[in-house]
Formats: sequence, C-alpha cells, structure tokens
Amino acid sequence: MGTLIGVCLGAGLGAGLLESAFGRPGRQAVKIGAGAGAGRLAGTLLKLLVAVVMWVLIAVNSYWR
Repeated sequence: MGTLIGVCLGAGLGAGLLESAFGRPGRQAVKIGAGAGAGRLAGTLLKLLVAVVMWVLIAVNSYWR
C-alpha cells in the first residue's frame, strides 16, 4: 500500500514541479500534478482488476476441465 501511495505522489509531484519549472502558473501546475497522480492510481487499479479477472478465468477453466 505504501508503494502505491509513493508512486502516485511521485508522479503527481514530479509532473507538478516540472510544469512549474517550465513556466506554468502555480494553480495550473497543481492541477496537472493531481491529474498525473490520479491517472497513475486509476491505471494501477485497472491493471489489478484485469489481473483478477484473468485469475478467475484461469481458475474456472482449470476447474471445469
């Protein structure tokens, strides 16, 4: 759980800081950073969901054969 939080914070802070460094206004840089963190979280959770579905399909397939 800590790794996921660190990854999301890292993506958000990294994007926000780089956008700020390259001249974006503060509020806009924060929005971009929040979007990057949220996108990383959503992508990771969707990847986990796909893995669970694959596991269930394999488990059902191995049971019924």
